[in-house]
Amino acid sequence: MSLLARILAALVSALALAGAIVMGFFVGAALVAIALLGGLALAGRLWWLRRKLARAQRAGAQHAGARRDADPGILEGEFHVVEAPSDERHRLR
Repeated sequence: MSLLARILAALVSALALAGAIVMGFFVGAALVAIALLGGLALAGRLWWLRRKLARAQRAGAQHAGARRDADPGILEGEFHVVEAPSDERHRLR
C-alpha cells in the first residue's frame, strides 16, 4: 500500500469516525428528549389522576361528614311496633 493510499484511508477513517460521533450525539439527544417527554407525560397523567382522586375523596367526605361525627355507639334505623293479638299477650307472660 502506497503512502498516498494510507493517508487517504486515514483521512476517510477519521471523517467516518467524526461522522459516527456526531450522529451518535444527535441520536442520543433525540432519545433523551423522547424519554423526557414520556416522563413528563407520565408525571402529568399521574398528577391528574391524584388530583381527581383527591377531589372525589373530598366530595365523599362531605357527604359522609354527618356519619363521621356521629357517636359510634348509637345505631340508627327504623322500627315498627307490631301488636300481638290479645290471646297471645296472655300466653307470653
